[in-house]
Parts: sequence; C-alpha cells; structure tokens
Amino acid sequence: MSDEYTTRVGLEVHDHHPTTYDELLSRPAEDRDDDGTTIRHVGDWGPICADCGVGTLQWAEAGYVAWHRICDRCGSHWELHPIMLFLARAARRPLDYDAPLVGSSDGRAWFVETDGPRGTMPAAGPIPGGDGWTYEALVDQLRPELVDAALRDSCGGIPTIAACWARRARFRAR
Repeated sequence: MSDEYTTRVGLEVHDHHPTTYDELLSRPAEDRDDDGTTIRHVGDWGPICADCGVGTLQWAEAGYVAWHRICDRCGSHWELHPIMLFLARAARRPLDYDAPLVGSSDGRAWFVETDGPRGTMPAAGPIPGGDGWTYEALVDQLRPELVDAALRDSCGGIPTIAACWARRARFRAR
C-alpha cells in the first residue's frame, strides 16, 4: 500500500441497485493501491463504473468529501470532477477559432467551449487537474443526439452538455 493514500475497490457485483443509502454504503470494498484507473463521461446520466462495467456512480457525499461517488453495483469508490461543455454556433466565431467542432443531426456545426479563467474558452488541450485527460477526448464522445438534446433543452439560452472525469477516491493510508 502507498504510504500516503489508498483506494477502495468493490469486491462483488450485485444484480440489483441499492434501495437505500445505507445499502449503497454497505457494498463490500477493500483497500488497494491506486492502479490509476480513470473514467471519462459525457451526458446527463451517471458515469458507468470502470471496475464492473454495469453500475453507475451514485451520490455519496454524506460522511465523505464533495463529489464522492460509489458504484451502485460493485461498491468501488470514485472522486468525480464535473465539467460543463457549452455549444456555440460556428458561424458566430472567427475562422481561426481553435475549438473543436461537433455536428447536430440537421448538419449545423457547433464549437465546443468550456469555463476558463476569464470566461468561456475553446474546449481544447489538457483538462486542468484531469490526470492527463484532454477536452478532445470528451468531445470525441459527443454524438449528434447529445448535441440535439442540448439544443432542444436550452430554451433559447446557451446549450450545455454535462461531462466529467473520475478517478479512484483517495483515503489516507492507515
């Protein structure tokens, strides 16, 4: 085990979702060294657990730090890092604008932007604190259906798409 921290990995995959928060917390997990596993996710529904491949990461901040999540099937613990992606009409940006493009099902092109230190910025390059993830890796997961849903749900405002990356939650080594 690391002298600084350990992670908690689920021991068994359950065939049902927990019905209470206590049941979620009771999923058996063991302390292990960090193997560097991370998750990348785009869309509203929770990310799929990288350990079991079937569970979704559920809210578990009571008694833990903010953005702590536990897999509802295997009990692995994760630290979630939310990212908001914004869509901007390609026709309203300069030709040399360095943001990735995505398309909607009607063929229109949209730039993908994110929050920056001084407002919105192109969703390009490494994600700050993202353990090596890049914005381009998230943008690669944007399908036209997600773009269409963001446009439909924006109600005339800025179309947004929820995204995140997650790594194993870290606990102080005992």
